[in-house]
Amino acid sequence: MAGRSIRNSSGTSRKRRPFTLEEAATLIRISRHQQGRPLDRWALPLGLALGCRLEELAGIRKEDIALVDGIPVVNIHPSEERRLKNDSSCRVIPIPQALQLESFLDWVEGQSDGLLFPEPTPPAADPRLSHYASVRLGKLIRKQALITDPTAVFHSARHFTAQQLVDAGCEQRMIEQVLGHGSKSMTARYSRAGIPIPQMLTAMEQRDWSWWPDLHAGC
Repeated sequence: MAGRSIRNSSGTSRKRRPFTLEEAATLIRISRHQQGRPLDRWALPLGLALGCRLEELAGIRKEDIALVDGIPVVNIHPSEERRLKNDSSCRVIPIPQALQLESFLDWVEGQSDGLLFPEPTPPAADPRLSHYASVRLGKLIRKQALITDPTAVFHSARHFTAQQLVDAGCEQRMIEQVLGHGSKSMTARYSRAGIPIPQMLTAMEQRDWSWWPDLHAGC
């Protein structure tokens, strides 16, 4: 999957690339050692598992974690605290086994109502909830995970998820629904009826999860 262009100091563009399997594994290990704000602990596991944008993750509330057809899900929707990129960004994403075994749901259960990842109030010039988190996570990627390639950024987790879904043979409509992408394809536009959550979960579990450290340890 092609990455989004970003600009360097010379004004030329470069592509954001997906994380490699090895980098993804390192980022999960690093995230387990974070003792600061909750988003520092969970942003990378959630990004790598769900393909969410950082602003989407920063706005998750406890009540957004729910059960649909008996399956734990994350409900991504606009709120007073969270702006979404477009209408297609509103979606419900099943939580895969890897995140459940990471004890994410247990952690959520122990939190107070409201935002799961409260961040400092951003400056008026930049109202994004993820304003401070993007800086901290960038340092985590560079200084702790030692991933110095400038084309590897937090958004690379989203490209990683997309690439894995493509490699698993998922159809375009499935990938669009997981990622909250709008399609310019007329055929896809007329076939955007919601895919059932159990079917989405099956597709997500078909990804290669061998990179997730200690996934089945103790099972």
